Amino acid sequence: MNIIEQENWAYTLFHDEAGGDYYLETVCGTIGIFTLTIRLTADEVASMDADPNFVKDLAQRITYSPTQFMERRVPDFEPDAQ
Repeated sequence: MNIIEQENWAYTLFHDEAGGDYYLETVCGTIGIFTLTIRLTADEVASMDADPNFVKDLAQRITYSPTQFMERRVPDFEPDAQ
């Protein structure tokens, strides 16, 4: 699993070369901090390729509204174990 893009205390974009999937791990919360990781859809990957700000914008949307993305959460995400 490779780190493609990262902004400290905001998000990390991972690429799983073996499976070809992209994962976006974002930092969420205010008093209690937690991370939320989603697998990017094919449309999101295409948007990421077309717009260099797409990942940062998506990460901000997740950070400010994590409940809207909970159904896409990848449980127990561990990039080193992939």
